[in-house]
Amino acid sequence: MTFVQKLEGSGADYYPYGEEITSELADTLIHELGHVYNQTYGLGGSAVVADANPDGSPNMAKEAQNRKTLKPSTDAISEILKQEP
Repeated sequence: MTFVQKLEGSGADYYPYGEEITSELADTLIHELGHVYNQTYGLGGSAVVADANPDGSPNMAKEAQNRKTLKPSTDAISEILKQEP
């Protein structure tokens, strides 16, 4: 199954996620919730790091660090989805 998700912002440039399969959307959601967890006072933070440069462009090294951090959840999601009919 494929979903299309595009973020449109006002005054800022967002890149579209484009077509992603269910597991990729789940990974994206977990990744973004990691940022929310970091930014919400009192929650203690997460291992997901801020991955944008000051100008708003993606910081590829930090993106790679987040992919490595989230690899266990990515693998678990893939395994769960393999079991679906």
